[in-house]
Amino acid sequence: MVGVAVFGLVAGAEGAAKMHGMAVAPEAQRHGIARALIEAFVGELAVRGARFVLVEFPDAPELAGGRTLLQHAKFVEESRVKDYFRDGIALVFLRRDLTPAAAR
Repeated sequence: MVGVAVFGLVAGAEGAAKMHGMAVAPEAQRHGIARALIEAFVGELAVRGARFVLVEFPDAPELAGGRTLLQHAKFVEESRVKDYFRDGIALVFLRRDLTPAAAR
């Protein structure tokens, strides 16, 4: 196995989905696997009726590559909680809409 993504619909929140985590083996990074995983789970969630996917992400410098990956995959920052993890490190909520209107 070279990569895994954990995702699903949010119970009790009609149309909401969440990516809980994703990992790609170090030797397999930078080959498009993470992007392919994102597109695969986004497609699966759309088939299941999700209207959007939410990712909770620490806004830490050491995770900037992951945030950039998500932004290139059409996730946008929706909100943030300042100093959530520690002083200066916010919790950001990145969202990707899956409705047809979002594709326009």
